[in-house]
Amino acid sequence: MEQTEKMVEKQKKEGIASIIAVILLYGAFRLLGFGCPIKLVTGISCAGCGMTRAWEAMFHFHIEEAFYYHPLFFLPIVFGTWWIFRNKLYPKVYKLGIITMAMLFLTVYVIRLINPANTVIEINIKNGLIYHIFNKLIGR
Repeated sequence: MEQTEKMVEKQKKEGIASIIAVILLYGAFRLLGFGCPIKLVTGISCAGCGMTRAWEAMFHFHIEEAFYYHPLFFLPIVFGTWWIFRNKLYPKVYKLGIITMAMLFLTVYVIRLINPANTVIEINIKNGLIYHIFNKLIGR
């Protein structure tokens, strides 16, 4: 029993450390002026695009603006909590929760990609590093 408790405690610490590492990484990218590393490489906004701006708006109590930037901005906290306490959940419930959150994220991303009125998501492949590297390799 003690071994299991130690393992659960270790998993919680690793989960919290992972969340902090992601926040610090994205903060560093933002401070360096890169923004999203996925957009930097591909030229296409990622599914989490607007998440940082949404949280910044939320910290200023601009709730409507937060939902505009990303309607699921609260989901990473739900996911992190779900993941940290995964050992206390039935495996099927845990998997269903993860699948539900992933499907929500994917659905919102697709809607935002195809919505011409959306100004948060950007598709500009010519701004991506892959495009520039490819052009250098073929001599353009």
